Amino acid sequence: MTVLPSDFAAEMERLWTLKLGNVSGPAFRELWTRMGETFHLAIQQNMKASALSIAPAWQVLAPEMGVGKTQGALLYLAMMAKTSRKLSPPLQIGGLFVARTIQQCEDAARTINELAGFEAAITRHSSNAVTLQECRHFPVVVITHAAVTQSWAQSYSGIVDAYGSWEGGRRCLVIIDEALGQCS
Repeated sequence: MTVLPSDFAAEMERLWTLKLGNVSGPAFRELWTRMGETFHLAIQQNMKASALSIAPAWQVLAPEMGVGKTQGALLYLAMMAKTSRKLSPPLQIGGLFVARTIQQCEDAARTINELAGFEAAITRHSSNAVTLQECRHFPVVVITHAAVTQSWAQSYSGIVDAYGSWEGGRRCLVIIDEALGQCS
């Protein structure tokens, strides 16, 4: 069960205007609906994928700066965690959020938890001692770009094996905030 794009857009507009103090309009609502549709499609594709199938193509959101892409991603993950909580394992879905820095990871997890109304997200990075086993208790894990590039350098399946599931089910939504730098 995923978040309906229209519900996401309505909640994003409330967050954008009431909490963040910004101005909204039809163009923003249309953009947020498209964001919700993109997240929904990514989840649906990942839910259909099996261990033997090729991973679905990445979806890219590239609207201009200042339209709430990061806030929207965090809100969607919080709404998804909240919605999944109503289901029984293994039907609950989770997500992985990738941020540039450790501080951005901490901020993202704090925001997701605040928006969800419970501890839905945990961070895992070089400055904390969180284990992969501890991550399995949370629907959302927040990691750094460096963790992704190091995992991918070893193998793509490394990151899928490490973060692809949790005790509630699969993590079917991966959001990489901003573009990853070139791997060296």
